[in-house]
Amino acid sequence: MTSPYYQRVCAWLRMNRTVTAVLALVLILTTACSSMAGYRVRAVTIGPNNWLLLRDVAGYYGLAYTVNRQEIRMRSATHRLQFSMDRREVRVDGHSVWLGTAPASYRGAVIIRDQDFRCILEPILRPASVPRQNVRTVLLDPGHGGNDQGASSRRIIEKNLTLRIARRTAEVLRRQGYRVILSRETDRFIALDQRDAIADRQNADIFVSIHANSAADHGVGGIETFALPPRGGSSTYEKRASTTSKRGNQYDPQNTRLAYDLHRGMLAATGTEDRGIKRANFAVLREAPCPAVLVEIGFISNSLDEARLQSPGYQEHLAQGIAAGVTAYARNVRSGGTRQ
Repeated sequence: MTSPYYQRVCAWLRMNRTVTAVLALVLILTTACSSMAGYRVRAVTIGPNNWLLLRDVAGYYGLAYTVNRQEIRMRSATHRLQFSMDRREVRVDGHSVWLGTAPASYRGAVIIRDQDFRCILEPILRPASVPRQNVRTVLLDPGHGGNDQGASSRRIIEKNLTLRIARRTAEVLRRQGYRVILSRETDRFIALDQRDAIADRQNADIFVSIHANSAADHGVGGIETFALPPRGGSSTYEKRASTTSKRGNQYDPQNTRLAYDLHRGMLAATGTEDRGIKRANFAVLREAPCPAVLVEIGFISNSLDEARLQSPGYQEHLAQGIAAGVTAYARNVRSGGTRQ
């Protein structure tokens, strides 16, 4: 039987033909939580993209929803989200998370891309939605090596720093019972495609590439964590969406969850500036055979970050933070495990 709600939507569509496709009857979202099961989130298709009403997304998660001019807040006892119109950066429980597309206004309602909901918000706010996985083998990938020294300053060479952090992180994780493989144990060059091949041969459950950043603006500092853009999504620093699916895209929800747990772990351990969870088409992420992220542990071009990164104590904090992120991810996705 056709519902009155459906009839009203169809009538609205007949009167509003500027929409490329539809204001959907509903997007039925089935979830593991009975309180959320079957919650109806209205959707609109504009051009090739599906968008969701943000107010309905808030209802789906049981969040209070308020709008104050250009700022949208969603709150509950356990989560706090802050969106800004026409900005891709969102604050999720105090952490910077970058969407693929900024929220927009449509006929008086705030809308977000369905892809950002499914591949970014959902894995973070509801880890039970992420495919189950038992994490036993961790591939740590110290960036650069050999004749590729990476970024450098007067005091730091990236290839040496990343190897030290990877070695120490491996020690921490091994003590916790993980099997840990390093893509390189010494100062030698390894091609980017070979790093993924090592993860493949070793049946790695997750892949963490460790790098240090540099910028022309020496005032820029902090930690950034990158995951592959979701299938059909764009990088943080590009507006153009990818039109092809990469091997790593089969792990889109896991990539987001891993990035979030690692980013949160590093920030908690170091107290440094949060530069955000972002998206990039890095080669080691595109062809990764398992959930994968690339972490930028600081800017050696920034005097404060450089001083910190030289410190053995700070390096220990970074290693502990990365290990804590791995452990949090493993707990959040393990078969029959609890969620955080």
